[in-house]
Amino acid sequence: MKNFNYLHLSGFSAVGLLVACLAQQWFGDHRPYSASQAAYRTSAEAIQAAQTERREVSARQTLLREDRQEQESQRAKQMMERKNRDQAWQAFYVQPSACQNPSTNRLFTACADEHIRARREFDQAYAANLGVLKPFHSTVATNEE
Repeated sequence: MKNFNYLHLSGFSAVGLLVACLAQQWFGDHRPYSASQAAYRTSAEAIQAAQTERREVSARQTLLREDRQEQESQRAKQMMERKNRDQAWQAFYVQPSACQNPSTNRLFTACADEHIRARREFDQAYAANLGVLKPFHSTVATNEE
């Protein structure tokens, strides 16, 4: 049986690396001139292209800025509408004292039903934009206790 000599392997590796380096150098030097020439433009063309690109980027940034401002104004408007609606609800419905801590299931159910009924009335009146809403009058405290 023949012994394997690692010196042969390192010699082959060195020769392979040398061939690869030489091939890279040769192919790099013999690249067609037109391919590298096309990569470069005259300075006037480069300036014109940069100015055009800058104008396009500026126009896109302006559009994005306007869209962002429009979204912010819509969010602010929605928040104001939500705040006004919540204030109108607070003025429209005041929870009866008997419903704050109901003592029976029947009272709890009556309070929940009344809250739902009040919310529906409020939604209808608010959607109809009646202006000043009359406060909801509770019937729970008088009927259930």
